Amino acid sequence: MKNYLNLSLILALSGVLFFGCSKDEFAPTITDLQVNGLEVTNGQEALVQQDSEATITFTASDDTKLSAYDCRINNVSFASGDLSGSSENVSVEIPASELTQETGTILPVNICAEDKRESLGCYVFGMVIVRFGPISTYSSIDLEVGAADPYMFFSTTTGERYRLSEAAANAGVIDIAYVFDGTGRFVSPANIADYGYTAFTGARDTKFAAQGTIDLSEFAVMADASDLTRFTSGGGNAAINNTSFQGSFSFTTADNKKGMISVQNFTAGTVRFTAKVEE
Repeated sequence: MKNYLNLSLILALSGVLFFGCSKDEFAPTITDLQVNGLEVTNGQEALVQQDSEATITFTASDDTKLSAYDCRINNVSFASGDLSGSSENVSVEIPASELTQETGTILPVNICAEDKRESLGCYVFGMVIVRFGPISTYSSIDLEVGAADPYMFFSTTTGERYRLSEAAANAGVIDIAYVFDGTGRFVSPANIADYGYTAFTGARDTKFAAQGTIDLSEFAVMADASDLTRFTSGGGNAAINNTSFQGSFSFTTADNKKGMISVQNFTAGTVRFTAKVEE
C-alpha cells in the first residue's frame, strides 16, 4: 500500500486531455470513460492492479456516423472494432499480459474514435501500475455505551473492543472511538476531548468521510485494497455522526490505512457495524 501512496507526485506530472485531429473542424468525442468502473476525469490517472485484467468503458459520439474505435497502450493497439451509430457505448478488456510492468509505471493510453469523414477524436490518460494488498474484515462489531461509560473504542489492527480504562494501555492500536450523548458519533481517538470526553495519552488520529453512494451490495463484494481506493482519498473529518453513517462511510487511520464501515444497526447507545480495512 505504501508503494503506490507515494505515487502522488508522479501522478501530478501527467493529466487527462481531450483532443481532436481532423480533416475539418468536427471530430468524434469520447466521454464517460471509466477504468474498472471508476471515472477517469481531467487531472486524474487510473490505478490498475499489476498482473490483473482491467476493463475500460466509454461512450463515442459524433454529429455524423461513427466508423471505428482503437485503444492503444504505448501506441500499440490492444483493442479495436467497428462502430455504426452516432453514439455508441464501448467496453474493452485489457489482458493481464499488458499490465506486468514494475509498480509505479505510468502507461500512456489513447482511446480514439473515427467517423465516416475520417475525422479522429482521442482521449489520452495514464494508467498507473500498482500492487494492492489484502483487506481484513471485522463483521458485526457491537459497541455499547451508556451514562456510566459513554464511550467505547475499536482497533482495526486487533479487531478488539476497549473501554476507557483500557484505552491508554492500547493507544497504539486503537483507531476508532464511539460516543453517544443523544447523538451517536464515530470519533477520532485523538479528538474525543472536543466532545467533552476524557482524552488519553497516545491517542491516534483517524479521519472519517461520508459515502452515501455505496450500497450494501457494493460493500459486500469489496475483496482487496483496490476496492477501497475510490472512496478513501485520505482527507475527512475528526467525527461522523448518526445522520451521516446511515449506510457506509470511509476512514483513514493514523498510519494511512484505508477502510470502510457499513453500519448494520443503530439504536440509542448501541451501534453494530462491519469494517473492512487494509492489512
